[in-house]
Amino acid sequence: MKNKIVKRPQSELHTVKSLKQKNLQLENRILRLENKLLKAETTVLKAEQQILKLQKENLEMRLELNFNESKLVKEAEEAALQYGKE
Repeated sequence: MKNKIVKRPQSELHTVKSLKQKNLQLENRILRLENKLLKAETTVLKAEQQILKLQKENLEMRLELNFNESKLVKEAEEAALQYGKE
């Protein structure tokens, strides 16, 4: 038995080459889209981090405000008691 080298017709070779090139273009596009997605996710995470930072700051200020208000109420009550004694 002889091994025959089978040559593909030029049109078939062109089609294979075309499909390989198209696949590479699609893979490249997929990679670019995945890169955009990762950038968008990074932006979202940074925004969420900023939101959490602002929420923490807000809570700290509310805590300080509540503390100051309770201190003022206590001082006002003490002043009223002192005024009542006089």
